[in-house]
Amino acid sequence: MLVGYAVLILGSVLATLRLKKCCQPYKSRELISAVKRNRHFDVTTLLLMGAHVNSRRDNDQTALSYAAQWNYTDIVSTLLANNAAVDLQDKNGWPALMWAARNGYNEVVSSLLAHNASVDMQNNKEDTALIRAAYWGNKEAVTTLLAHNANMEIQNIFGMTALMSAAWSGYSEVVYTLLTNNASLDVQDNKGDTALMWAASRGEQKAVATLLESGARVDILNNEGDNALTMTEKRGPEVCWKHDSACHKKYNDTVSLLKNKLLPPKKKNHKNEIL
Repeated sequence: MLVGYAVLILGSVLATLRLKKCCQPYKSRELISAVKRNRHFDVTTLLLMGAHVNSRRDNDQTALSYAAQWNYTDIVSTLLANNAAVDLQDKNGWPALMWAARNGYNEVVSSLLAHNASVDMQNNKEDTALIRAAYWGNKEAVTTLLAHNANMEIQNIFGMTALMSAAWSGYSEVVYTLLTNNASLDVQDNKGDTALMWAASRGEQKAVATLLESGARVDILNNEGDNALTMTEKRGPEVCWKHDSACHKKYNDTVSLLKNKLLPPKKKNHKNEIL
């Protein structure tokens, strides 16, 4: 009986070894499929059977990149434990860290950084994980990236920084977080626009107020000769429907914020009347 058990165990070992050697492309495809379906057990089994941990599919994304994109934290941990390469990029240049930061999955961001993911790696448009996180308003991810010395001054192919991206999207808390970490206020993009111009031209009042309180300049001119005030005065009528009172109010209030900063206060006499 003992001999029979020994033969059975030996046969299982040999079968496993044969499986590891054969069908590598198939197992790699199955690994990506298992990750996409969030099947942690299948991922673990396929890795034990010899599936390549850095398998790629579709958009040249790796298994780790897919897991990071969809916040499959257990699978991320398993792939990292099996020495998945953290900085492999898909055909658009996105590594796993950028996907996690863009989607606000801070636990995954932290795990990848703990495994030495390159914090400032850029994609094909020269975005960083910080720029993507800022654009989508993911404050926790932004904070984590900054704690790992992410460079706030990197500009993408359009000349936009993380601060500009947050301002464009109107995420005032992210704007504040970047400013308290000493992000440069008045950097200009390829069109000469600043973070203040981006926030103001979209009627993002909270972001505008945050930038103004930090000393952002209203008088800087872009390539078309506009400053934040004139840019916003033009933009409002362009984007608001005639009877959209909420939209017009948003832009009018933004214009008022900028005028109060740009124009000197009007003098008043002893009766508090404007001269």
